[in-house]
Amino acid sequence: MFAKPFQVKSNCQLKGSVRKKFRADILKAFPSITEEAFNEYIPNKEAISLMKIFTHSKDIVHVYSVEKGPIAFERENQLFPALYLLWQFPNLVPSFTTWPPVLQKIKNGADLMLPGVVLPEGISINAYGKLAKGDCVSVNLTSNQAPIAVGVAAHSSHDMYMCGGRGKCVNILHFVGDLLWSQGAKYNIPELGPPPGLSATMLEKLSSEEDDSEDDSENEEPRKTNSNEGSEDENNSELSEEESEKDSDIDELTDRLPNLGTSVKPEDVPLETNTFIKPPETEAEAMDKLLRFCFLKSLKTSARKIDLPILTSNFYKVHMLSACPAGKSVDLKKSSYKKLSKFLDEVAAEKIISQKELSKGVMSITSINYNHEAVLTFLDLDAVVDESAHVLPGHSRTGKCMCGQVHAEQMYSVTPSVLPIFKLYSNRLGAQLSMASVKKVISDYVNNKNLHVGGDTSKVQCDDELAMAVLGIPPVEPLVLAWDDLLKRIMARMLDTSSLPAPKIPKEDKGKLTPIDIQTATRTGNKKVTLISNLEIYGVDVAEFAKECQRGVAASTTINPLQGRKGVQLQIQGNQVRFISQLLHDKYKVPLANMRGLDKAPKVKGQKKAPSSKPKK
Repeated sequence: MFAKPFQVKSNCQLKGSVRKKFRADILKAFPSITEEAFNEYIPNKEAISLMKIFTHSKDIVHVYSVEKGPIAFERENQLFPALYLLWQFPNLVPSFTTWPPVLQKIKNGADLMLPGVVLPEGISINAYGKLAKGDCVSVNLTSNQAPIAVGVAAHSSHDMYMCGGRGKCVNILHFVGDLLWSQGAKYNIPELGPPPGLSATMLEKLSSEEDDSEDDSENEEPRKTNSNEGSEDENNSELSEEESEKDSDIDELTDRLPNLGTSVKPEDVPLETNTFIKPPETEAEAMDKLLRFCFLKSLKTSARKIDLPILTSNFYKVHMLSACPAGKSVDLKKSSYKKLSKFLDEVAAEKIISQKELSKGVMSITSINYNHEAVLTFLDLDAVVDESAHVLPGHSRTGKCMCGQVHAEQMYSVTPSVLPIFKLYSNRLGAQLSMASVKKVISDYVNNKNLHVGGDTSKVQCDDELAMAVLGIPPVEPLVLAWDDLLKRIMARMLDTSSLPAPKIPKEDKGKLTPIDIQTATRTGNKKVTLISNLEIYGVDVAEFAKECQRGVAASTTINPLQGRKGVQLQIQGNQVRFISQLLHDKYKVPLANMRGLDKAPKVKGQKKAPSSKPKK
């Protein structure tokens, strides 16, 4: 379920009453955990966040997390424990034991099958417990009782016994190494010892039983052949038809009985136990890595071209915090540095940046070495780009709109004809792509398939899938196209969504231009919010503008439709009038005279006043 990237729709902190209800639901769903033990692991006052996500299979899942990582997730009104919670309470749900090599199969997307389940007492009517189909279960290894996966029972316990050791046992939902596990501290599986009732002696016994069963099967056939080579017994030759039918029934029943041994021998298991006893990463070490990750990522993204010098505090707030991966948060106090200055001093010692003290305690970054090895070799492996996310209908995804004009761009929508090619690169049906994105997909496909004719990059030998995308029918003979011709044909098979039309700005003789309205309001709990409307009139991409505000002020943003008229309204948590006005004026070139509500900016001691909308005389 969490093996492929998922889309986060909302992420908020639970209130006190909702947090109490969640604790009650946990204790009700998993009676084996006591209230005292759960409160010791997660104190009453610790913040719990709720994240609503859409999985790759379009399932809606609610994930409950604390600072340590995800603790539970809810799917179809059923609560499941996350691995971080199970590692504290291994016996929270019934578990199945399997061999260590099966872990890699599960990571590759496989479910747990009945032949891979280790049963110390052999197959019996009670070997699989007392489960109903769909019950929550966990999976552990013979070398460690710490769960490595969470899922639901594919059959009831009785049906598992009747399957005779064949078929599916557990449908895996969450496992070590998936994207939900990556939301936490990412430390390795704790070493909790072998599962109860499965000691080293028992494993040797299972191994010897497997060897004995193989030896018997090898010696069985020679005995039959020896009996056939000798003289036939008269009694055997005079068997009645009824007795022969009984023998055949017994043979058929014997074939249907499951083997008492296991399909995987312990000696075939690779020695991978060292990966499970590695000490977990400390919180300070994890935060240090996250700090460096955010710093290097900012140099490759938002801080790639910035005006220097820049205050270190502004660099941290605007660029480093915005580079933090989704689901994580940067906290300097939890790192080993404790202060931003110590971290930047270490970076400056590596000669990635240069600093200068403007006044006592005020530092600025004067230069950045973008050619440093640490910057050049940095790769954001966790980056997932969803082109259909955060885009409103009728809006451009470029976000480079200026006052009075729109940065128009031709867009192409993925159709069923070209879907077999584009879905290989995580593009869904109906996804809107720019011309550059379409060229990138086709270029990657041609290069990966080695479809260039004789090394000539200007000609492409189309394979069956590419020819079907171009022609719409199976090719009768090999199809060779020039590169430009191939691109034109592919784009012709896609839906032309055209570009964003220019904003409808009233002419001067019909009145003044409607200003951008910036207001402040109070919501539930006496929380202040900032409301911005009329952004579309000035060609501002509201979705992209909301993302910039979220990164700049580290606050949540929401886009709501305006009641009674066309357009949308952007809501930002807190009073952000000062930041909004500066962003619109500096980046989007909106004149201050075309903004209304600048007087609502908070008056903070030591900060400049909000820019005045009155023109200078």
